[in-house]
Amino acid sequence: MDNGVKQRLIGACVLVSVGIIFLPTLLHKESPQIVDTQTQVPVAPAFEFKSVESPTEPTNTAPLIEPDEMFQAVSDSKADQVTSSESPQKKPDSSTHAESFDNRGLPKAWVVQVGSFSEIERAKKFSGDLRNNGYKAFHREHKNNSKTVYRVYVGPNINRDASEKLKSELDLQFSVNSLVLRYTP
Repeated sequence: MDNGVKQRLIGACVLVSVGIIFLPTLLHKESPQIVDTQTQVPVAPAFEFKSVESPTEPTNTAPLIEPDEMFQAVSDSKADQVTSSESPQKKPDSSTHAESFDNRGLPKAWVVQVGSFSEIERAKKFSGDLRNNGYKAFHREHKNNSKTVYRVYVGPNINRDASEKLKSELDLQFSVNSLVLRYTP
């Protein structure tokens, strides 16, 4: 084939491919896109502002019971007589039981504080280790100013002497210097 014919064929192929690529864009006229300028936000509702009177204390209500006094034991003879408006018996009548109850009528109990931790995970692990060794262990959160500590306890026990004995046992077994404290529910 002649060089001139080759050049014309190549030129024609280039022109046809350029035409195939750009011709549709020249012939295809897009309609202008219409932008919706109306808002989709609903109109604000009309409000009527009314003044509200300050609250008043209701009448015919009994005063609230303090949480520490809420779950107190009631003697058997009084158990049937206590109604929802009456407060439970605060002090036992018998003087023989007076030394085993505090001034709120709750039994005196003792716990052994075995540790104090700044991280709850460590407190949970230590109380779990104590439970695995057969002790009744639990932990509580205590807030001191802006600092929070988690204390691990064993007990409670009604007998302080038994708690003292438990303290020395725990001190030896876990190499700690534990404390015997009053249990507060």
